[in-house]
Amino acid sequence: MKRFRSRFERIQHVREQQERLARIEASVRNAKLAEAEQQSAAADERLQSVLRELVRTGSHPASVAMLRALHSGTDLAEQLIDKAEEHRHAAEQDHEHSLAEFEVARTNVRIMDKLVAAERQRHRQEVRRTEEADALERAVRQHTMRSMKMDGQES
Repeated sequence: MKRFRSRFERIQHVREQQERLARIEASVRNAKLAEAEQQSAAADERLQSVLRELVRTGSHPASVAMLRALHSGTDLAEQLIDKAEEHRHAAEQDHEHSLAEFEVARTNVRIMDKLVAAERQRHRQEVRRTEEADALERAVRQHTMRSMKMDGQES
């Protein structure tokens, strides 16, 4: 029996590589999303810290300079939050896009797997038919040889 080789093997190999690359890209995007979420949480914590300081100083008389510094701190913290949220949103979209690409790559691999499996099944059926035909031909030859021997013994 000859070794089965699918005509789709090269394509299947490329699709599997694409799936692996898409999986890696999704992992990288996931890490970037986690980093962006951490930055967003850190910016939010900074604002909360400034607000706590503002509440703490609000119960005591504070200088104008101190109030301006706290106001400046809240403005800066809000800007950091806005930037962190933009970054998080972009990272989230990139992550979703990479997951969609991974799903497409995985679907393509599954399609190729099904094509190769169908081709392998056809190959097995062809081999089985060939083997059955060969076995039948051998049986006919053996029967013919026996018949000829028997005919030769009768004469």
